[in-house]
This record gives sequence, C-alpha cells and structure tokens, in this order.
Amino acid sequence: MPPVRASKLLPPDLEQALRDEPEALAETLLTLHIEDLAELVAELPPTLVVQLMQVLPLELAADLLSRMPEQVSVSIIRFGPTVQPIRHPG
Repeated sequence: MPPVRASKLLPPDLEQALRDEPEALAETLLTLHIEDLAELVAELPPTLVVQLMQVLPLELAADLLSRMPEQVSVSIIRFGPTVQPIRHPG
C-alpha cells in the first residue's frame, strides 16, 4: 500500500481553519520550520496556498514562495488574482 501524503489529509482542515480562525492558523504555521512548511504548502492546491499566504506575515510568505519549486511558485502567482480574499467571521 502506498504511503498517504499528509498534504492530502490537510486541505479540508486548512480550509476550515482559514475560514474560522485565520490568525490562530497563522500563529501555528509560524511554529513550523520554514523548510517543512514549504514542503507541505508546495503539495497543496494553488488556490488554497494563495489563501494561506494571505494570513501569513509578508516576509514569511515571500520566504515560503522563494523556497518552493519554480513551477509551484509560478502557479501560485498566476492563481493569486483569481482567488477570493478570505472572509473573516464576524
């Protein structure tokens, strides 16, 4: 049986956290090593990555983008303008 990739299990949880608790999600992601975070994020759907980048501090988002494979970072940049901003609960 092939191993299950963690990134395949995380998108629903990340989407829920982005909708319900974006600040808490950002704080949690800040505790991860940048290389681990880049590896995880590089496997997520580009639209989810763009939303995720919106809640991260700008410097971290830029660092994260620079550590991803070129084809992944290019697709994220292309998706950016088409992704709806995150709506904070309130």
